[in-house]
Amino acid sequence: MSIVIYESEQQQSFIEFWDPIKDVVLNGVGHLTSVSYGPSIDEFLQWWYQSGETNPIVATTAYRKHLSETRGLKPATVNKKLSALRKLFEAAAVCGIGKNDWPLSFEVSTAIKGIKNIPQHGSLHGTRLAKSQLEALIRVPDGETLLGRRDRAILAILVGCGLRRSEVVNLTWGHLTRDGDVWIISDLIGKHGRIRSPLMPKWVYDIVIEYSKPGKSDEHIVVSYNRHGQPRGKITAQSIYRIVVESGKKIGLDIVPHDLRRSNARFLRDEGAEIEDIQHLLGHSETGTTDKYIGRTGDMSKLERFWEGFGENDE
Repeated sequence: MSIVIYESEQQQSFIEFWDPIKDVVLNGVGHLTSVSYGPSIDEFLQWWYQSGETNPIVATTAYRKHLSETRGLKPATVNKKLSALRKLFEAAAVCGIGKNDWPLSFEVSTAIKGIKNIPQHGSLHGTRLAKSQLEALIRVPDGETLLGRRDRAILAILVGCGLRRSEVVNLTWGHLTRDGDVWIISDLIGKHGRIRSPLMPKWVYDIVIEYSKPGKSDEHIVVSYNRHGQPRGKITAQSIYRIVVESGKKIGLDIVPHDLRRSNARFLRDEGAEIEDIQHLLGHSETGTTDKYIGRTGDMSKLERFWEGFGENDE
């Protein structure tokens, strides 16, 4: 089957065809989801156009293979991108209601929904860094430059506060509040609209202040800059992704931002933090989700010590 969905061979015409459909998707999901779906859809459309494939089902199937085998992305990342594409083709089918010869029917949408996710074996997918690796990662950016201090602040917030990158993007000076002897990120709105107030450890706060003096309550803490070093607005989630990936590579680590969130949970649990406290810090609705982030319910070496000397007594 061959489905031609555009007349012009110019890429701009192709993208313009999809723009209103993409808007339907992003307007129908929450803010944090739209932050993830938008770049995933753009990336797919560019790849699809360049592939020359006209059948959307074949294109989506081939893209799944491209993400998994050619780019070597982790199953969770591939599956998240596939979720965005399912929404895209579902919206395309809705946009075609009442239009004659519309090629993106509900049959096409159903077929694309049937494209399976990449299997994720067990609950330990993702990378968790040791304390020494986390400390080395924080030291990667050059503290002598403005961008270096900013990137170090981003890494510190991800590692020490366990935030999602979309939450770092929207972090303002008004979020930072003194609560007794500690600093907290007050009333942070996370995934599914859940509100929490996680700790900002003093070492993280010190790195943030070293990067920038506190601004007005509605000013974003982490911003992007033009080539002249002038701020031009809040940083993007994609830029944070790039900073983490490139910083990791400099010390031999293959990581993404969410790995730092997992590492935060593992580190705190191994140091003796209660699972409920970690759950609040990360903004999970259930401790079962937090357990998956940790990858284990505690430090097995601590349990091992309970057995020291067992079986050594001779009768």
